[in-house]
Amino acid sequence: MREIHFRAWDVFNGIYYHSKESNLYRFFKCVEEAISGGNTVVVEQYTGLKDCKGKDIYEGDILDWKHFYVYGDTDGIKKVDVVVFRAGAFVCKRYGKLARDFGYQQPCEIIGNIHENPELLEAKES
Repeated sequence: MREIHFRAWDVFNGIYYHSKESNLYRFFKCVEEAISGGNTVVVEQYTGLKDCKGKDIYEGDILDWKHFYVYGDTDGIKKVDVVVFRAGAFVCKRYGKLARDFGYQQPCEIIGNIHENPELLEAKES
């Protein structure tokens, strides 16, 4: 059985709250306080998987795939993608790689997240 925990991005204050660092009650109390204060909060779930360095992978994390092969793409360039929850599964937004493959068939590393490092995705799209 996988661990269930969350993190929440407080848009106004630019900080994360983590349920792993406290109990779920305290985590959701912090989130509730932020929301009742008028802040926008984005809650992201842990995928149950870790990157090649053992860090927990959450929705919104930006992953750097080491030598990820996309059909028809043989240039060997590192691929960068963001983790999303779609159709009942965690997948990478652009490549559609299933979450169960994170770190198992292709090594990946968390290099940031969409809130603190959006430029990592923008640079790769151009």
